[in-house]
Amino acid sequence: MELQTIAQTQKQMATQMQESLVRRADEQEAALAQMRREFKELEREVQGYNRSNSPRFDESGQREVDELQLVAGGWSEAKREHIEADARAMFEKLQATPLLKGIFIPYVRSSFCRIEIVYTDENVWARRKVQSTVLQHLKGLNFQSEIAGQEHAKFWFARNRTPHERAKIRAILQTQSLRLKFLDETLVEKDWRGKVWAAGTQVLFHVDRDTRPVQTLMLVDARGNETGWFLNVAQLVARLGATQEAVLAFFDAKSRAAHGDGRVPRSAQREAARASGLSERQHVVQARFAGSGAFGDQPRRSQGRAANGVLHCSRQHAPPPACPGSGGSTLFHSLEVPPQIMFLQEVGDVKDVALGGHDERLYDIAGVEFVGYVANPTLSHRSLLDMISTRVGLDLGAPLGATWVLMERLRLMDWALTDALSDMHESFPEWSQHIGELPHFLIYADDLIVFADTEAGLQAKVHLLVHALQRIGLQVNPHKCKVLTEMGGGACPGIWLPSSAIPLRGEDRLTFLGIPLGHGVGATTIMAHLLRKASNTFFAFKRLLDDAATPLFVRLALFESFVTAKWQWAAPAMFPDKRTLRQIEARKNTYLLSVCRVGAVPEWVHAYPSDTSAPMWCDSLRLM
Repeated sequence: MELQTIAQTQKQMATQMQESLVRRADEQEAALAQMRREFKELEREVQGYNRSNSPRFDESGQREVDELQLVAGGWSEAKREHIEADARAMFEKLQATPLLKGIFIPYVRSSFCRIEIVYTDENVWARRKVQSTVLQHLKGLNFQSEIAGQEHAKFWFARNRTPHERAKIRAILQTQSLRLKFLDETLVEKDWRGKVWAAGTQVLFHVDRDTRPVQTLMLVDARGNETGWFLNVAQLVARLGATQEAVLAFFDAKSRAAHGDGRVPRSAQREAARASGLSERQHVVQARFAGSGAFGDQPRRSQGRAANGVLHCSRQHAPPPACPGSGGSTLFHSLEVPPQIMFLQEVGDVKDVALGGHDERLYDIAGVEFVGYVANPTLSHRSLLDMISTRVGLDLGAPLGATWVLMERLRLMDWALTDALSDMHESFPEWSQHIGELPHFLIYADDLIVFADTEAGLQAKVHLLVHALQRIGLQVNPHKCKVLTEMGGGACPGIWLPSSAIPLRGEDRLTFLGIPLGHGVGATTIMAHLLRKASNTFFAFKRLLDDAATPLFVRLALFESFVTAKWQWAAPAMFPDKRTLRQIEARKNTYLLSVCRVGAVPEWVHAYPSDTSAPMWCDSLRLM
């Protein structure tokens, strides 16, 4: 009995001790959690006190630009990785690689970059001396880029300047040029700290230090934004001895020249054409050969033979008289080019025709002189007249500008490769029997892809195409040519270009017209590649989309034309799954939030195709 009592007592004591230990453990855990929360709050407060601004922005939120850095430019829309490779190659050529700290390139494709230099001395003047030394050596460097398309780039180098500094220098030079137009050079003085004197009077002001009068002429930067620098119009008229209209016309002409093509403003062309009753293009040609002062500074190449023919057609609605020995080719009688080829080559821009640019462009593109005859020159000239005087929509009219160059090259290469295609059909009859759905080659602009079932067949087709292109003056760049390796990552077929002893480089995956091609490439890989290209394109347009002056419909049009089209145009050739469709929709909504400048609504951000709609999208894509 006593033993039972002792056992029960010990059991109760053990239970109480266990409960006490559990309770103390819970209290310690709660105290530790409270301590963690207080520590995190204290850490956040300390970080808030010690937090510094982003290195790219100053206290006012403006981008901070270090004046001890350098700027290099001269590329023509080169890729970011290519610009970085060239910048590093410049320092390697100078044997100054340890001085290169970093390279900043603002966009996916750019024409300039910012170079950061390593400084070991804290003295500003010592750093400035190092910067000047590096800058002088870069300016004296005879560097030639090895990137395809950038071989003839002329590089320039300068100190990095803040936007405020650039605006100040621009204002000083603008004001000085105005003074030199109306005053003697000895009466004009400037101070690079932001002052210009005309006949002993300071005439350049800034809103931060000077009071604006009633009549103020605000100076703008290259984008048309006000810089804060201004001129007193009444003071200008009094000091320069010029009328107010002459002063305003001077700055208006500089602004138009900065935003136009350096010739005649488009608005002036439209107004003058409307007053004369002619179309805008007809007025350009007529004014050019009527001795108009606006066209006086343009070079007179080819004596205006083409433009005289265009003007003759527009006035008389008939072809000009044919020259002896031209064989009916009346417009370009100096080259004996039939009007069909003329229509293909040059009528996309009558200003180029008026300048006689057709001579150079014909030989640049064709490489040989085209000599042809036309059975019905009247009909061809009527087509030319309709092209010049008729206004049609962009979706229905003939292509202009860069599209003309693309179309003329396509037609020219189509004509040149016809014989090569016939030779391939004769040399490889089994191709059409066994692989009838796949062509021998595909070509678009300057992109060419060749298909073959054997290594010898691929070698023969490549040689046929290269020789055909050489006959019209076009060359193949061996650095851009690649060969797809065999299935399973095996050996690369040995393919050589004519007159070359170096085989073409092999790749596991090729890209044609923005679509990756390979043995193991599927819809997911293609869509991932297109989404990456769409993302790069979106951020390339970010500066334009962020501009407050860009209307919303323009932003949406740019987004639809350049971003959404990246993944839409290849959709009929793929069968994406639900996951891919959700990625497309989520990324598109995220971009549209930035374009439309609206708040981040949760249901917008998390919007994606539902489980029931995704299969319907997949089915619709298969039917396309």
